[in-house]
Amino acid sequence: SMGFQAEQFSSLDDFFASSLCRKARCIISDVGVSGSTSKRLHQRLTSRGLDIPVIFMTALPSQARDKKLMEDGAIRVLPKPFRGTALEDCIRAALQI
Repeated sequence: SMGFQAEQFSSLDDFFASSLCRKARCIISDVGVSGSTSKRLHQRLTSRGLDIPVIFMTALPSQARDKKLMEDGAIRVLPKPFRGTALEDCIRAALQI
């Protein structure tokens, strides 16, 4: 609805197994239970030498975890619920447009 092309993956494994993981310009992901998804995502991106901006969203904000995500390079951690314009602003910042 914002004019961006998007693909959806059911898991990190599916994303990294696809040819799109090297073509992605931005990733939007839920933080996951206890931040496990976010940790794995950053580790896998780093181990593959991929520098893809990541926007996380979470229903359970945690100041310490969210700070660590930002230090690890996340563009933003959006607490749910959030406005569509907030997500669009983050995507535009990630894509530098």
